[in-house]
Amino acid sequence: MPSTRPHYIDGKLIGARDLNDEQAYRLDHIRRHARFLHGSGVVCGLKVLAAPQRQAPWTVRVCPGYAIGPCGDEIEVPVAILVDIRQFFWSRPYLNGLGKRVAFVGLRPSIVDGACGCERCPADLPPDAMRLPDGYVIEILWEIVFAGRKIDLCNTATVPCPSAPLSPDVVLAEVRLPESESTPVTDSEIVMV
Repeated sequence: MPSTRPHYIDGKLIGARDLNDEQAYRLDHIRRHARFLHGSGVVCGLKVLAAPQRQAPWTVRVCPGYAIGPCGDEIEVPVAILVDIRQFFWSRPYLNGLGKRVAFVGLRPSIVDGACGCERCPADLPPDAMRLPDGYVIEILWEIVFAGRKIDLCNTATVPCPSAPLSPDVVLAEVRLPESESTPVTDSEIVMV
């Protein structure tokens, strides 16, 4: 369905819905531009480093930086963040009693879309919220799906637009976990994606 924007005329009362529709139209326009023209991924910074703590040996540090999410959202991490991978064990898949040994550090906007497209569905916000937060979530993913596309520069046909993203996450790094949970993770076990 094509996006529409409000049309204002003299003498018409402007309500909150009109202003929200205008804002949604502009944000969708900017996101579409970023997604189609620039793509998603890390723009600068966001390096992931080992940062083992005494009680949390599988902790990594995500350095400050900026990324464009798969839906075209800009995501800024203004300060370094520590993430304990063991805090995400509740979602860790197991096979034959052994936990998965590779984790991925993901970054997404704090307000994400619904099923898998780029429609906005603010989560856990009251309907009368006056401000919507621009924020981010850093999480540990146990599986990722890359939906990359190959572009043939010799083909004279127009390049198709990218399809809707499969995930709202920008994958920052792969972390190969040590065999023992008490063995600290090291920089040699972290691969930037």
